[in-house]
Amino acid sequence: MRNRFIQLLCAWAKEDESIYLLTADLGFSVLEPFAHAFPKRFINVGIAEQNMIGIAAGLSLMGKKVFVYIKKYPGPSYLRLSKGGEPLIHADYFDIEGSFKSELFSDINIICHGTVLSEVIKTKFLLKENYNLTVGVFSIPLLKPFPTSNCLNLLRNSKHIFLIEEHMKCGGMNSLVTSLAASLGPDCPYIYTYALDEKVMHRVGDQTYLRSAFGLNAENLLESILSDLSIAAKLEV
Repeated sequence: MRNRFIQLLCAWAKEDESIYLLTADLGFSVLEPFAHAFPKRFINVGIAEQNMIGIAAGLSLMGKKVFVYIKKYPGPSYLRLSKGGEPLIHADYFDIEGSFKSELFSDINIICHGTVLSEVIKTKFLLKENYNLTVGVFSIPLLKPFPTSNCLNLLRNSKHIFLIEEHMKCGGMNSLVTSLAASLGPDCPYIYTYALDEKVMHRVGDQTYLRSAFGLNAENLLESILSDLSIAAKLEV
């Protein structure tokens, strides 16, 4: 994703001389194409992230488009770019003002955020092929602006909602969705949260290893979902 980002940014910068790229001494082996092609519009501020945002704000006030900013969006934005060779899932462009990518609607639905979507889609197929369970998959590519109305509609029409995110349980997508669910009162569906525990992590490894270690790969997600659905069924008896 990072390589694709810099390719697009270089293409845009050839057409738009107001585009600048700032880095805080990061991005080596990725940002060089832009730095070589547009040295006067590439600024390495050093290990000074807070200063970088201030510099970006100043350049923006002068009419520059600084990345730190998303092209064609009129305001500051945060864009997380992964480097794990992620598959292309959203082939088309989406509306930045409230995107909500859906694949299927069901009584049982998964809402996820980030590149863990690839594991969620694998889990969906395993549930269908091995257990004949039809599960909806909904991806929220952007948390701000949050697709509140779409998310509320999904919550109102679901029986079970699984929230999956490579983030602490508090403060990310999970917090946003569960707060909406709480507003539904007795109409709230069953909610299950799969994310990182609020504790210091003592494991180090690549993305595949860490997903497995913290239960966020397809095999572990399959086991967790089946277990939670079994418990819910017993509670309903």
